[in-house]
Amino acid sequence: MRISIIIPVYNTDKTFLDQCVHSILNQSVTDVEVLIVDDGSENVCATQCDSYAEHDNRVKVFHIRNCGVAKARNFGIDHAEGEWIAFADSDDWFENDAFSVIGDNLDSDIDMLIFDSYRRTGDLTEHNHYFESETIFEGDDKDKLQLQALWKYVCDGYYPKYNTVGTPWGKIIRADIIKNAKLHFPENMKIREDMIFILYAIQNSGNIKYIRNELYNYRIHSESAMNIKRSPEEEYEIRHRISSEVRTFNKTFNKAGLFEAAYNIHLLNEAMAVCRLYHGDKSKLASRLREEPYITAIKKADVKYLDSMTKLKKSFLVHENYNMLYLMERSIDIAKKIKHLIK
Repeated sequence: MRISIIIPVYNTDKTFLDQCVHSILNQSVTDVEVLIVDDGSENVCATQCDSYAEHDNRVKVFHIRNCGVAKARNFGIDHAEGEWIAFADSDDWFENDAFSVIGDNLDSDIDMLIFDSYRRTGDLTEHNHYFESETIFEGDDKDKLQLQALWKYVCDGYYPKYNTVGTPWGKIIRADIIKNAKLHFPENMKIREDMIFILYAIQNSGNIKYIRNELYNYRIHSESAMNIKRSPEEEYEIRHRISSEVRTFNKTFNKAGLFEAAYNIHLLNEAMAVCRLYHGDKSKLASRLREEPYITAIKKADVKYLDSMTKLKKSFLVHENYNMLYLMERSIDIAKKIKHLIK
């Protein structure tokens, strides 16, 4: 059972990267291959990566021109030699003996194993469980995983508090599934490219096992990818590509019903993001949201899958009351920051 762990790196904090790499190399399971893909780092990070390979022959380091995290992960996939492939962000880390627990659950009829994580924000540690109990997803049951990645509230029952299964970390996938289906992360996307990859990985997998063990630590900090600032036009184009990829996935595999509902709600949330992008330019904002696919999704998004807060946001969008929506979003952001400071 050889595991290939792919770590894309770009100017990562030295302490964070050390914790990530050593959390893998210090596992009791030693049959691992660590592929560090340095995506054109501009600081001492590149040299630091090389030092790991110098001290441990299980580490392979690749230096490539800066092209983004999707390209870096794809490069890792193309060079992985393990029977199983896992992904880690360079500022995150695995729990002690995580791979031992993983190995105990990699049955011969399993193509993907999903495990829980901790969400780390400064000194705050929060549990993130994907489902209420351990289970094996097979056949049409796998739709629940894909729907959770798209919009978790269309699924009956338990919802994860934070991250959904639509991330590359928190799981391990049989390498043959990825390579035989030629699965890659979309390189024309700057965000949510991982969700698209996971949708296809789930689609191409046989049985998928979920265990309720927190084996991974996801770190939130000021330099996280989720905090990168972009121009409104760039952000709009990126979000438009995400919607296009989701639509293509649904059409390719004849996903309807709840998938259509999830797609419309996904677009509703993207419309809210567009509202934030173009706040201050009401003409541009109105023009963007009157375009497809947003205008139809705003009308069709089924309120029965929305919480009370999102229902109110939809009402603002339907009536083009963008100022109220923006003020509401800003108030929520401020309330979250205050709550975090209190904790």
